[in-house]
Amino acid sequence: RRRSLTPKGSSRRRSVTPKSTGRRRSAGSRLSGRKSLAVGGGGNQDIPGEAPPEVEYTGTWVERSQSKQWAERASGYKLLEELLQGEEASTACEEFTAHQSKLVEEKNPTALEALAGALAAFAQAVPSLEPRVTHVVKDVVEKFLVTRAEKTALRVLVVAVERCEASAVVSAMLEALKPSPTKKLPRGILMKRSTACLAALKHLISLFGPKRVAPKLLTKPVGELLKETDKGVKEAAYGVFLELHAWYGVVESLAEGVPEKQLAELKRRCEQAGTPEEPRVATHFYRSEKPEEVKAAAATPLEQDAEEILRKLPSGWNDKVASLAKWQERKGELEKLTELCRKFPVVKYEGGYQAVQATLCRLLKTDANAQVQGEAAQVAGLLAQRIGKEFEKHTRQILPLLMVKLREKNAGLLRHVTKAVDEILTFCPSEAGFDCLKSALGDKNPAAKKEGCLAVSRALKTEGLVGAPVWEKVAKSLLGAVRAVAVDPDK
Repeated sequence: RRRSLTPKGSSRRRSVTPKSTGRRRSAGSRLSGRKSLAVGGGGNQDIPGEAPPEVEYTGTWVERSQSKQWAERASGYKLLEELLQGEEASTACEEFTAHQSKLVEEKNPTALEALAGALAAFAQAVPSLEPRVTHVVKDVVEKFLVTRAEKTALRVLVVAVERCEASAVVSAMLEALKPSPTKKLPRGILMKRSTACLAALKHLISLFGPKRVAPKLLTKPVGELLKETDKGVKEAAYGVFLELHAWYGVVESLAEGVPEKQLAELKRRCEQAGTPEEPRVATHFYRSEKPEEVKAAAATPLEQDAEEILRKLPSGWNDKVASLAKWQERKGELEKLTELCRKFPVVKYEGGYQAVQATLCRLLKTDANAQVQGEAAQVAGLLAQRIGKEFEKHTRQILPLLMVKLREKNAGLLRHVTKAVDEILTFCPSEAGFDCLKSALGDKNPAAKKEGCLAVSRALKTEGLVGAPVWEKVAKSLLGAVRAVAVDPDK
């Protein structure tokens, strides 16, 4: 209400403008009177919001992909996916290849999701993916990994590795992470892209294993990202190394060039993660691999030069371990060899292991301290794992002593012994080794029988063991001993 300007005492009052009784029209009511836009008409059709009503679009997928309406473009991408999965796949592959550079400019999230499905179908259907793998992987990293089509994008990368092998795919992924000299992007976008790409690398390692996604391809560039200040990128880089740790139990030799601060943090995280109870096995393979090659794939770790670790031990190490009076000192000397085994995943077989085997046997047989015995068992298992088949002749003397220790009640010692038995039977399988295991099944001690049965159970889960020549020779007698335990009334 306006204030009256009539002088005080005057009988005449100035009229006041009455308050409007009409209602102001809302934005929705104002727009409702307008003529609705035709399909494909003017205006920005990519404004996020409620999807337009269901419309049955016509035309080829190429024509639909050029529409101004995101819903029509999405329908075109879905049609393309159907064509790539049908009888006209070869023609659809040629059309997609011709329009790929234009298609990946799509910005609408829903349409991008449909386009990712078409890209996954293309990766499966194209007769030869190798010439296009760099472009496909580049589009996945730059356009799809940081969207809600992430799962479909990961599926494209898996197919690419299966068809083109990991070296080409990983190289293309790392190349796509490098800043473009012509097109500068905000740091936030680059960091999100790097985080998603590192998570994808971790996923590929978990599926194919490091024998295919070789660490030497990625540890150096990933190690550089450990120094990144962005928390997401840094955590994702640590995640890649922790995935390698889950396979090998050691990452120090892979982290060459990593600053001391980041390396110390990496070791801390690996210790905190621990070693998986069950060995990791690959679930995806190259399409070029034959089934027998997959089964016979060795469990040895990294593709790198074998290390001669005995030369890194102090001179007279074997005599020193036997002569030390304090158990802490004996355990400390054994830990030097344990550390070398953990640092170098591939150990070269050389002269001198006969003396090492004699030292380990002496400690397992005569040392009164459980921690020293446990450390000796741990060294035996690590040597079998790192050296492999060539260490078999030394394990024939160690295994009977380990089988006796299966009766132990000390939980720490029993844990080291059972792990060493598993590693020896996995990496140095032999008739003599399984005969020793059979002796544990015939032991009068119920605890030894129990641990023997558990060891057989874990051995049966080892990739490539069942069906191997050594298993064919021992399976009947070994499983017969397990059956005898099962029917034993005193078990």
